[in-house]
Formats: sequence, structure tokens, C-alpha cells
Amino acid sequence: YGAFWMALAGIYLGMHFGIMNITTADVGWFLVAFTIVTFIYMMGSFRVSWALSFVFLTLFLGFIFLDISHLGGPAVFTKVAAVDLILCGLAALYVMAEIVLSQFGWKLPVGKGWLAE
Repeated sequence: YGAFWMALAGIYLGMHFGIMNITTADVGWFLVAFTIVTFIYMMGSFRVSWALSFVFLTLFLGFIFLDISHLGGPAVFTKVAAVDLILCGLAALYVMAEIVLSQFGWKLPVGKGWLAE
């Protein structure tokens, strides 16, 4: 995801400085590519933990909302995506805290994976 955000920043910087002529729909298709990647990661997360599944589900939904708004849908989807992705970020911070604190023997509840055996 780091490379995705750097590439997206490069696209916007290129647009800002007039180096590239990119449309909103072009950005939308770029987002669709990462929606697909996120879907694949989300499927894998369903066996790990409830918390990680929630992170990837909200990330997947956030990308769908951004796809819709960039590919000609109502602008309200951008705001819906923002709220969803803030929730996703907070959940991701919780998962990160669980990983870091587990190194010190502390356990935060993350739940069993939705498809865990």
C-alpha cells in the first residue's frame, strides 16, 4: 500500500505542476486496481482475526466509495469514503497496537477470524 499512496501522490503532483494531464476518471481506474488488490487481501484476512477482517472490509468499502465518486457517481460518495476510511484507520491502529503490545506479552482482543477453522 505504500507504493500505491506514493504513486497516487505522484499522479496528483504531476497534475498540479502540469507535467501530466490526468482526469478524475483516470484516477478512478487507478483506484479500481487497488480495490481489486484490497479484495484479495480481504479474503485472506478472514482467516486471521476479526479485527484484521474489519480493517480490510472497511478499506475495501472505502475504495468502492472512492471508485464510485471518481468514475462519475455523486460527490457525496467522497464524504462517505472519508468517514469509512477514518474508521478503517482507527481499526488499523488497534490492530497495530495488538501486534506491538504482543511483543511485550500483552494481549488485546482481536477475535477469531470470520472463516477461521
